[in-house]
Amino acid sequence: MKTIRTISILGCGWLGLPLGERLKNVGYHIKGSTTRKEKSFFLYDKGIEPYILTFNPHLQGRLSQDFFDTNSVIVNIPPSFPKNGDGTAFLERIEQIIKTIKEANVKFIIFTSSTSVYGNSDEEITESSPLNAVTNRGKALIEAEKMFQAEKKLKTTILRIGGMVGPDRHPGKFFSFEKKQKGAFTPVNLIHREDVINIIAELYRLERWGGVYNLTSDKHPSRRQFYTFATLALERPPAIFSKENSYPNRIISNKKIKRILRYKMKYPDLEKVFCEM
Repeated sequence: MKTIRTISILGCGWLGLPLGERLKNVGYHIKGSTTRKEKSFFLYDKGIEPYILTFNPHLQGRLSQDFFDTNSVIVNIPPSFPKNGDGTAFLERIEQIIKTIKEANVKFIIFTSSTSVYGNSDEEITESSPLNAVTNRGKALIEAEKMFQAEKKLKTTILRIGGMVGPDRHPGKFFSFEKKQKGAFTPVNLIHREDVINIIAELYRLERWGGVYNLTSDKHPSRRQFYTFATLALERPPAIFSKENSYPNRIISNKKIKRILRYKMKYPDLEKVFCEM
């Protein structure tokens, strides 16, 4: 008998919305949050029970407590703060979310983090590698991960997701061809959105709770090779890279999640899917 019947997705954006659709289609009741009233009607049309929620930093929104009347919460809210600002507001939001989750007695959590927590390294990165973020976003996510992990009564699964590509996010549009890019020989650590959705759906199907997992595709071509191919696929001028290679030569391993779930990536080599995007 399934432990999970109702799932609340905090943040139904580019990832959260199609994720909610997938989970609904396999039998879960899905509650989804948005910050905009007009989008709530769109969620409803997709079969997702909509909630308009904001954090300022405290939870605000009509029927907000009902949103957390659930078996599991997917916390899918990326850090956003002013340029050169710190992550204080984001971490206050995470603190409020954890407080509300505990009050609602929800046990099963998925937190979408990022591979930016690792920072610069010239080694293969696994889930046990040191966390040495160099960006404010990465530093804020490290602290958010620690906050969830400190709550021993919560069974939190942390997903460190690489850069996502997919519909409306073609990597051939990531760069301006008029500006030289650095890190020509640095490996890319990306993943297709559909693989992220598939993996989360498998975590729920198998009810695998707890743990930290890297989510990237199998292949890691150089930035120059990858983005040149991506821009040419759109018939745009190729990205231009300088000879300077100041970026780390890190490859973020996805071996753990594939082993635990016995999962085979749908898009192991992203260069082969450009014509579909």
